[in-house]
Amino acid sequence: MKNFSTHNFNLSLNFVYTVLFILLLPLYPMVYGQNIPWTKFADNPVLEPGPSGSWDDESVGVGCVIFENSTYKMWYNGYDGTFVRIGYATSMDGILWTKYELNPVLDLGVSGQWDDYWVLIGDVIHVDTIYHMWYTGDDGLLNERGGHATSPDGIVWTRDPENPVLEPGPASWEVENVGPGFVSFEDDTFHMWYDGSSSGGTFWRVGYATTTNPYGKHWTKYANNPVLNIGSSGNWDYPRVQCGSVTKYLDTLYMFYYGGDFFISEIGFARSTDRVNWFKHPYPCLYKGSVGSWEDYYVSNPFVLHDGIEYKMWYWGGNGEYDAKTGLATVSTLMIVPVELTSFTSTTQLGKVILNWTTATEINNLGFEIERASFMTTPGQEKLWRTIGFIEGHGTTTEPKEYTYLDDISSLQATSLVYRLKQMDFLGTYEYSDEVLVENPAPVDYVLYQNYPNPFNPTTTITFGIPIKTHITLKVFNAVGEEVAQLYNGEKEAGRYTIEFNAAGLPSGIYYYQLRTGEFVQTKKMLLLK
Repeated sequence: MKNFSTHNFNLSLNFVYTVLFILLLPLYPMVYGQNIPWTKFADNPVLEPGPSGSWDDESVGVGCVIFENSTYKMWYNGYDGTFVRIGYATSMDGILWTKYELNPVLDLGVSGQWDDYWVLIGDVIHVDTIYHMWYTGDDGLLNERGGHATSPDGIVWTRDPENPVLEPGPASWEVENVGPGFVSFEDDTFHMWYDGSSSGGTFWRVGYATTTNPYGKHWTKYANNPVLNIGSSGNWDYPRVQCGSVTKYLDTLYMFYYGGDFFISEIGFARSTDRVNWFKHPYPCLYKGSVGSWEDYYVSNPFVLHDGIEYKMWYWGGNGEYDAKTGLATVSTLMIVPVELTSFTSTTQLGKVILNWTTATEINNLGFEIERASFMTTPGQEKLWRTIGFIEGHGTTTEPKEYTYLDDISSLQATSLVYRLKQMDFLGTYEYSDEVLVENPAPVDYVLYQNYPNPFNPTTTITFGIPIKTHITLKVFNAVGEEVAQLYNGEKEAGRYTIEFNAAGLPSGIYYYQLRTGEFVQTKKMLLLK
């Protein structure tokens, strides 16, 4: 059974019209942020059109892939210049594909039916002993609907007598066309992300629906659809976004979708932890190819799955001609750095530490918790982190941002401090920054702290702070005022310092230690117990 990994080949215009529009694609500037580093297969494309006169001799586009029994199984869309049908192919490595000799496995509907002009694969999942297919059908009048079919083997398909199972509306954003994108099955529930268009078919968005019907029909649409909206005018994913596939990395869902207008299409991704609240990466994660390549006009319709070794993405690509093909890209992990931190520094003033950091890009950045650990002696002991503040982030931005946090340390006794940032996103995930060490932070005034431990035997540490460079003496006296030790006599820079006192040669009793400068004298009591 497949839970997360599939894609829909829905097009908002007739397949033929789309290819004609693609002929006019302009060059698109490539700008990269923190992203998923997909690597395209060097010998792409991996699936090509059939021989002249065949049902798929013009274009072939991946629809979805299942990996089971050590075999990759692909259902794909084939175009002969007039009609679109669904074919089937298998592979042992995801690269070399063998098309089923009796393709197509899902043909056009009967003349006069809702799907008699084209059928486009949305998704296939294997639940128990049944393969379920959801597909988009059209009657040639740009009336796209969602259909359902079942099969015992993924090859011989029976259409659902209640088709179409997904209808447009009633919401205005999906009033004209709908088509299944990706379907998962978890906890006895089918979850579908589907594409929908408003009147005129220009604007496409992604909705979400569920059903507990064991036959994958009678869908309930999410009340707050759409769950993935188009970008702002001028963005790469305006005026359409269409779902390709959804896969899981750790506890986060990743939706791979394609977006753009009808003159360009590239592939992006969004993340969610609840299936309905999605946060988009600002840039595409897979761009069109270089000029003159087989995919130099567009890439679209991504399907991503993890085969136990790596993540594989099969996708649709074209160069403005009628020979659209299927390519492959891979990546080892979907982990991304949500915030690109370019600097994290500290400076000190009297009784204060000033932290400054800069980001180059941010993705869904909720903000930064500032954490601090202190040392009584040297920075070798275990750090005990404490959250001391929070700075709100800028959400998603591609512009550099600067942050500052002021930490008042006037009451701290530590001679060394270490700071780190805990960057958190809106999904609840977080990353820690590198640590910044602050040694001997200068206090706001002269200070002599209580020794530690106290009582002691035979050693203890004495910490003091001075706000400016000055000459100091640190001495120890017994109960009758006699000097028994001089711990320091000389100049020190502004800062906090710790000095160890060893009383191995002294008897038990009360002792006094005194810090003296030209302007300051302070004495404290300590107890030696042997």
